[in-house]
Amino acid sequence: MKITNKRKFVICAGVLLIASMFLFTSFSMSVFTLSENSSQATAVSSYSIVAPTKTLTSQDKYQSMIWICQFCGSQVNYTKMIEKYHGLITDLSFEDYYLASNETFQSLGLNLPLQLAHRYHLSTFPMIASHLPGEMHILFTNSSVQSAFISSAVKAALTNDFTGYNIDFEVPYYSDSHAVTEFVENFSNALLAVGKELTIDVPGVTGLFSPSVHGAAYNYSALAKTSVSLIVVMDYFSIGDFYNAVNYSVANVPLNKLMIALPDYSYSFYVNVTSNCPFPNNLVPPYVNHSFKGMYGALKSILHNARKDHAKISNHFSSFYGEPYYEIIYPQNKTLGVEFYYINNKAMSLRLNYLEKLNIDMVAMWRAGAVDPNLFSSVKMFYVHTAIHALEETVFQMVLNIENNYPMMMSSRESF
Repeated sequence: MKITNKRKFVICAGVLLIASMFLFTSFSMSVFTLSENSSQATAVSSYSIVAPTKTLTSQDKYQSMIWICQFCGSQVNYTKMIEKYHGLITDLSFEDYYLASNETFQSLGLNLPLQLAHRYHLSTFPMIASHLPGEMHILFTNSSVQSAFISSAVKAALTNDFTGYNIDFEVPYYSDSHAVTEFVENFSNALLAVGKELTIDVPGVTGLFSPSVHGAAYNYSALAKTSVSLIVVMDYFSIGDFYNAVNYSVANVPLNKLMIALPDYSYSFYVNVTSNCPFPNNLVPPYVNHSFKGMYGALKSILHNARKDHAKISNHFSSFYGEPYYEIIYPQNKTLGVEFYYINNKAMSLRLNYLEKLNIDMVAMWRAGAVDPNLFSSVKMFYVHTAIHALEETVFQMVLNIENNYPMMMSSRESF
């Protein structure tokens, strides 16, 4: 079969475009990777990558959900952050609803987050929160209570034109696992019936589903089979366990339903600064002594006060956690220090780079206004890379379509 010049041109153009995209992606990745230090690179390479359950296609897209905390006192900060970085945000989730003690659907009456979302054309997924296991158990197992709750939520979604909801129920009972999955299916189906979506936050796990695992009431595999739009896996981990948690997520949730949430928390340990043992063996007993746990904004305040107290402050990066930390030694006790860990741009880059390797293109971040603003340079690079990847897949699919329509072209490439 003779190949016309026009067909040759179409195929050549497609192949050249794919090649140029590949070279550009490789170049940008190499430039970005060179900015990371060697210890980080070693940490990444020491963990195996599992095969994703679905290949990224042109139908997938970059998605970034930012969470707003109602009670974190950072209204001015989160407003500024959204105004500045709204181009990297697609969805806004804000703590507007909760499961009341009488198992009803209640609102906190937030207005500002919704106004920001509308101003910047962001999808709205107000959060429905609960930390009451007893009330959650009733909601999951009592059909009339559940029906009333879902009905109220659907009505509010239609009245306020929400995109959907984001459920954040803190670790229900393991025995409720099956009921949790059924509740998610019922709620999701009710929202889909009126053109709305449901997403659910689940604690990250690094091992097999079992009663002893934190958050074991959330059966990833079972939830993935429901009509829920997204399963948002929350990261609380050091870098090694982060890789394992992501691997576990990918093995149990298809990529088109998987979003990984990255935190802004900071935390600390007391350490014996005169010990010759390296971290983590210089921790003061008990092995983990949390003297502080909070947000990045609180850490900045602690550093400010430590300087006023003439404390010795040094900054490091932990290969164990894949996070930076400040070590503070106060004048009144020179043998005992405090190490404050937090997530910065380098720590975020490690995590986002790993997600790229697995073709995960959806991320969440908590909480807006409390995170280190430098994180968004990593998020921007993640956005660029996922956009390039999606474009490459689109062009590649175009070439495959041409070859499927003209099968002889596949064997005729040597003529070019």
